[in-house]
This record gives sequence, structure tokens and C-alpha cells, in this order.
Amino acid sequence: MIRVKQLALLLALPFIHQPLAAEPNKEPEIPTTGLKPLRPATEAQFAFLCLNNVKIAKSEDLKQALVKWFKLSSEKEIHEWKFKPETQTFSWRIGRSRFVASFEAQPIPKDDIRYASNNSIHWPNAEQEMLKHAAHYTITCTSIHHEPWHAALDLSHAIAALTETHQPTGIYWGDASIVHAPNSFLKQANYQLDQAGKVPSSLWIGILFESNTKGGWNIFTDGFSPLGHKDIEIHNSQLQRTLLFDLLNDLKQRVLERKLKLTNDLIIDGPDNTQWKINTGKSIIGKTKPVWILTQQ
Repeated sequence: MIRVKQLALLLALPFIHQPLAAEPNKEPEIPTTGLKPLRPATEAQFAFLCLNNVKIAKSEDLKQALVKWFKLSSEKEIHEWKFKPETQTFSWRIGRSRFVASFEAQPIPKDDIRYASNNSIHWPNAEQEMLKHAAHYTITCTSIHHEPWHAALDLSHAIAALTETHQPTGIYWGDASIVHAPNSFLKQANYQLDQAGKVPSSLWIGILFESNTKGGWNIFTDGFSPLGHKDIEIHNSQLQRTLLFDLLNDLKQRVLERKLKLTNDLIIDGPDNTQWKINTGKSIIGKTKPVWILTQQ
């Protein structure tokens, strides 16, 4: 798992450090007043598009798909478009985000696919299907959006465009350690920033389980950090998996949509009339940054 994340970040590095200033004598494409700088390279958001074959889409087809998914008026809103045949890499900028899509004519290592597939309880046949893939894209996104999840949505739209112009096996969201079936991904990725309804947090945040040595369950989110929040963990709970999943699934949604701000000693209601106390603590699965730990009261 670490190997593929490091690869994605290395691929993004040359693109991340290009300045966002306008070219001389041209009107800036992005207003720079009051905007935050690009996030550090280690926080570049990335995902993998796994393919059934080794065919690369034509530039014109991919551009048309990007116009559709980003709701652009024309291809003129796609800036700095490049395709490098020697590295089989597409790069471009739309609005506040820059993208790199690098093609590899080989599959992602099987152990990484199995790990992510086993985490993806929303796709029961994930491992069987994903192990069939023959090639993949690594897609990275850096952005000056104020909300990191807006960049994740931009990345989702870019992947959707690539998905529609290729023959995909599935999408592997690297920071969440989960995979998605193509049709399910496209349905959720159809969300737009000005749209009412639920933000598609399940595309970007995984909810993972492991059995505890004391007989209970450990359950934790993966993927919150690039979205600007701490991940969330529950240690050694005796509740049913479905109840624990519902608790974290509801919590991640409310946190991402800023309908709930987590703080130390906050008490929240959970399923089956349970109450949970929130505090900062050390991750049970070795995450280097502190996480929110929920303890049943």
C-alpha cells in the first residue's frame, strides 16, 4: 500500500511546483487575491484507474469527456493541455486544479489490490474483478480550492472522464485504501459543487474493519487527512459491525459537510441509544498523525 502511494506522489512532484502566475501580458486564468497556496506535495490527492486493456484514449475524446464532467462551455476552458508519448502522460489544468494522468501498461501489485478490495464492503466482488486488470493510470490533482474536498471532487470528475473514454475494471482511491466499481463511481461522481444533496464522501473516505484480539472490532476511517480532517477510530467495540459502520458513515458525512465539528470531550449520539465521547489520541493502526477516538459511554 505504501509503495503505490509513494509512486503517485513522485509522479505529481514535477507538476506541483509549477507557478500559478499568469503568463506575461495575459489576463490571469485564476484570481490570486486571497487564495491559499498549493498544499504541500505530500498532500497531493491521487487515485488509480484500473483498465481491462492497454489502450489509451485519443486526446480529443478525453477533452470532450472533461468538458462534460466539468460542465465547461468548451474545450477552451481546458488549459495547458499536454500529452507526452514518451511517458504516456496527460496533463492539464481546469479552473483551480491541475491534473496529471500517467499510464502504466501493467497492473498494480496484487497484494495492494487485495488489501483495498477487502476493505471495500460496498463492492462484494471487488477482489475477483480488480485482479483482472491489465494496466492502470495514476491520476494526481493539486488545487487552490479553499476546501480540500472540492479538489477531491475535481479529481473524481477527471477520473470519470478517463473512465468513460477507456475500458475500466475499477477505481482505486489511494488515500482511502478502497476500490469502486466503475458504474457506482460514475453515479456518485456526478455530484457538482452547486448541487443540493449529499456530498459523495464514500468515494474518498474508506471505513475499514479489523477484529480485535479481545474479541471485539476495531473500525477506522482512511482518507480524511487529505480532506483537511483527522481520521476517526473506534477501538475494541462489542457492537455489531453494521451498527459501527452506520455510526462512522454518518459521522464522516456530517464532518465533511461541516455540519458537525469534532472537539475533545464532545458527546455524540450513536445507534441503539448509545453515546460516544470523542478525544484526540494515537492511531491503533500506526497512522503518524493523531486521530479522533470514539469511546462508548
